Amino acid sequence: MNATTSSAAAGAEPSAGRLQREIMTRYPDNFMLYADMFAMGCLQHLQGEHKAGLKLIDQVRRALPTTGNKTYFADLLEALAGNELRFASEIQAHSEINDLLERAQRQHSSLTYTGRPAPTGLAQVTEVHTRGVQFDCPHCRTQIGGWQADPRGREDTCDRCHQQFYIAPDATVIFD
Repeated sequence: MNATTSSAAAGAEPSAGRLQREIMTRYPDNFMLYADMFAMGCLQHLQGEHKAGLKLIDQVRRALPTTGNKTYFADLLEALAGNELRFASEIQAHSEINDLLERAQRQHSSLTYTGRPAPTGLAQVTEVHTRGVQFDCPHCRTQIGGWQADPRGREDTCDRCHQQFYIAPDATVIFD
C-alpha cells in the first residue's frame, strides 16, 4: 500500500504504529515527547474531552509533513473513538501514561453503555440490580461491604480499625 492510499479503503484497521515509526525516524531525540502528547490526546478523548484530545493529537500531526500523511491522519482520527487505548499502546508512550489510559478505560467501560439499539427479536433487560458494594478502608485496607446503594459522597467508619473516612463523590465504580 502506498503512503497516500487510505487504510480504511484498503480494509485495514488504522494503526498508530505507522505514526510511531514516522516520529521515531524524524524526531528520535524528541520521540517520547510526541508519543506522550499523542497518548495524552487519546486519554483526553477517551474521557470525553474530545476537543482537548484532538488538539493534542493535532500538535503531533503538525510536526510531521503532510505529504503522504493527510489520508492516514484522517483515517486515524475517524477510528479514534473506541480505539484510544490501542492507539496509545501502539505509539509506545511512557508506561505511566499507558497506566493512566488503562485506568480510564476501566472506569469508562464500567460507567458507560454502547448506546447501540437492541438487536431485533431479542428480549431486553431494562433494570439492572447490583448485589452490594465493596471497597477497602483507606486506613487498614479491610474490605468493607454491605452497602446496597451508591456510597459515594458519604462518610463511614471501619468496623475493624474504627477510623472514619469519606467516600469521594467521584470515586471510580468498577463492575467486576
